[in-house]
Amino acid sequence: MQSLTTQSPNDHMNAMSPRERPKVLIVDDDRDLLDMIGLFVEIEGYETELVADGETALEAIKKDPPDLMVLDLVMPGLGGFEVLARLRALDPDLHLPVIMVTAQEERALHVQALQSGVVDYIQKPVDFAVLSARIRAALLERRIQNKLVEANARLEAIVATRTRQLEVKNEYLTAVLDNAKDGIIGCDENGLPAIFNRKASEMLGIENSLSMLMPYLTTNEMFQSDGSTPLGPESNPLRVAFENETLEESDIILERYGSNPRMVNATGSAVHDKSGLKIGAVISLRDVTEHKKLEKQVDQIRQRYEKMLDSVPMPLHITDKNGMILEANDLWLDAFGYDRKQVQGSYLGDYLTTQFKHLASEPVRAAMINMGHTQDVKCQIRHADGREIDASLVSQAVYDEKGDLNQIVEYITKIDA
Repeated sequence: MQSLTTQSPNDHMNAMSPRERPKVLIVDDDRDLLDMIGLFVEIEGYETELVADGETALEAIKKDPPDLMVLDLVMPGLGGFEVLARLRALDPDLHLPVIMVTAQEERALHVQALQSGVVDYIQKPVDFAVLSARIRAALLERRIQNKLVEANARLEAIVATRTRQLEVKNEYLTAVLDNAKDGIIGCDENGLPAIFNRKASEMLGIENSLSMLMPYLTTNEMFQSDGSTPLGPESNPLRVAFENETLEESDIILERYGSNPRMVNATGSAVHDKSGLKIGAVISLRDVTEHKKLEKQVDQIRQRYEKMLDSVPMPLHITDKNGMILEANDLWLDAFGYDRKQVQGSYLGDYLTTQFKHLASEPVRAAMINMGHTQDVKCQIRHADGREIDASLVSQAVYDEKGDLNQIVEYITKIDA
């Protein structure tokens, strides 16, 4: 047997466990060998615990798990393999490194020991230099494994924190999107759905899910230019926003599933990451169906109103209480040589000669409103060619449904040509 050597453990070995020194549990029924190995391990700088049978070894591990175990294979009662089996059942997550010591030389036992979780295998008589190296290597490997476990735990904690932060941000984003009054749809650089809010779902009449949206985006069935013809790939608003960096305001048709087409106003832009790389596009859709209907109704009313004005058999203009011209019929425009665009929104006093400009002043207009009606008010209106034309006015105050009065209709009853 090789003589015992005294050797101090390296600094890295002192940090292998939370203890001041790594603890080695030595299990052998040969008391002399047990004491000898124990003495050697103690001299090497480790804390030791010596037990002579398997049952006591398991109790010692339960009480205070060591950093490494040197285990005899053949012992009365529980042998080495039985101790390993009971140890796995006791705590599958213990991962205790074990160096097995035996006088038997069968290769099959060696293989069985390694398959049982033993990290190393030493033949008797024990070569203490080899034992020292094996203990150091096993403890170093355990230290590395512990560091990896700690690092993985920290990484998992960081990932869990980041994941929760992303979940919270996503929850806020979802809440903001779903509370938006406009429909919002986004796609990635390949045109595949990325975001889709509740309002867009209502507009399209489909389930609020990206998977349901995908066929609409990829086939352009969602967008129609005139209510019957699907937009081509080059005119898809998402594609336009992506390729042109922006989508100017444009009215398009949404063909809602199981309903009538809806008119929406679409705007959008490309989306870039922090490095400036284009990663997708987003568009907002505002339902303007009712607005368009109202515009059409207003336009129809406007046309009827203009037709009604032009049916009056004399020149007339309409002003507000401040003298701003709101409307003039064709006879008025023809009589004085002006264009409708010139007249609308201009000041009545601009067309009266200096002598009669006071008729367009706010106090006089207010007085006319209060009187409700005036007849044969003499004035001079300047023609577009510079001529000054004498005229007589009949003023009629106009009240709204609430009884408020803020307009005056004035008819030209006489013109001195």
